Amino acid sequence: MQNSKITMKELLYKMACYQELYPNVHLFEKTDLNQMNSNFLSNTIEAFRLKKDCTKLEYCKDKLYHVISKYYVVDQKEYVMEIICCLDEQLELSRQENSSLILKYLGKHDDFYLDVLTGAYNRRFYEEKIKHQTTPAGIVMLDVDDFKIYNDTFSHDFGDRVLKMIVEHIKNSLRNQDKLIRYGGDEFIIYLPNIEKEDLYLIMQNILKNIHHATIKGYESVQFSMSAGITMYQTGTIEEAVSLADHLLYHAKRKKNCIFTELDHQYYSDRNDTKQTILIVDDSELNRAILYEVLKDDFYLLEATNGQECIDYIKQYGSGISLILLDIIMPEIDGFDVLQWMEQEKWLDDIPVILISSEDSANIINKGFVMGASDYIKRPFDYRIVYRRVYNIIKLYAKQKRLMDLLKKQVEKN
Repeated sequence: MQNSKITMKELLYKMACYQELYPNVHLFEKTDLNQMNSNFLSNTIEAFRLKKDCTKLEYCKDKLYHVISKYYVVDQKEYVMEIICCLDEQLELSRQENSSLILKYLGKHDDFYLDVLTGAYNRRFYEEKIKHQTTPAGIVMLDVDDFKIYNDTFSHDFGDRVLKMIVEHIKNSLRNQDKLIRYGGDEFIIYLPNIEKEDLYLIMQNILKNIHHATIKGYESVQFSMSAGITMYQTGTIEEAVSLADHLLYHAKRKKNCIFTELDHQYYSDRNDTKQTILIVDDSELNRAILYEVLKDDFYLLEATNGQECIDYIKQYGSGISLILLDIIMPEIDGFDVLQWMEQEKWLDDIPVILISSEDSANIINKGFVMGASDYIKRPFDYRIVYRRVYNIIKLYAKQKRLMDLLKKQVEKN
């Protein structure tokens, strides 16, 4: 307990002095707690509880108040003098502005805008400080490739370590004026004001390279990568630039560990990745031509006119084939015969198969799935459905393969 024993005369004199300085000064006795009428009662109750002076900032009706509750004992009775001061009687602030002012007053302004886990700026910082900027800048959206696999395979604690490691590497490559923002989950924004395009590319290439070669103690066999979408903001809004960068990131992630921009549409990759290969197997030249036109821009394509040619390609390229589009009805060796051979030779675990046929029989479709096919596409082709199903199956198998590789490396290491 602090030394607060005074006489009532002394207490009333102090109160009169405070009233000369502040318009709102009240005296409360502990026995009257239930009858107290104050918007700032919590601070007074705390002063009674702790038996000492308490001070705090309070927000009330769009104004910010400094509340001082001074604890006294008079003739063995406890009192608290409540002194209330509006920090600026003319100042009208929004709740958001007042929140920032309060935290700045308390010396916690920087923490208010920092992500607790990584130390990067947080989403609030983007919304309040970056979103409305008008300075020309480079805008980067990037996220961690296969981050969910890290979490699911090694635990969320490992995922947290990955994020902290990545933030450290990114910060080491940025200029003092650049801002790294954790936008959500494993997705980040980098705001680089007044930067030339060439300098921005060099910074991002350095970031991707360093992260790809980084390691985490105890998990040295695990390799990391990030993909990025980049745009240069000149006009419009930062929000529009971020949206464009996010769209470009989507394209970059299809390749992984690369940068994609709207300016030159060029990729950077530290791994020298190539397009994935799809084998089209159909005895109809027209059907092969249609599928070729749908897929030619994003994949390397092989064509087989019958089941035997398909088997020969598998023997030659093996798991270098990412997907087979397999017609069911073909002369001599049909699609079911190919599936049976792939099952016997253990290829279905490595190469997914999408069956193609004009047949719409539930029995035929079910037979294909039972024999190991991953999906089914019916003729005549809808190019949007063909492309989406091809992309989804390749993406699924690629993730499964990376997961198995991670597990295998970890088992071998242990």
